[in-house]
Amino acid sequence: MFVFLISFIPLITIHLWQYKISGDPGVKDKALGLGIMFLLGFGGAIFDFLLGETLKLPAISSDIALGGMAIVMLAVVIFTQKGPNSSPNKKAPTL
Repeated sequence: MFVFLISFIPLITIHLWQYKISGDPGVKDKALGLGIMFLLGFGGAIFDFLLGETLKLPAISSDIALGGMAIVMLAVVIFTQKGPNSSPNKKAPTL
């Protein structure tokens, strides 16, 4: 758990800082999406620890909470991450 916390906190700050300073809208969207994803992953780990260890709730409550976070993460990925052909300046390759 400790290694998880050490690695996610810098990743969250780096991506959110990149979102703040970037001028390119595509980079801003990706940085924001990844920052939110890492933040939700960090929150999910802390939430899972609190539900399971501290509050002594059954395992199904943790599964339901992490399932809800997974749905939020899916929505974040869909709305912030674009495919490689999403740039209006590039033409799609012709066959």
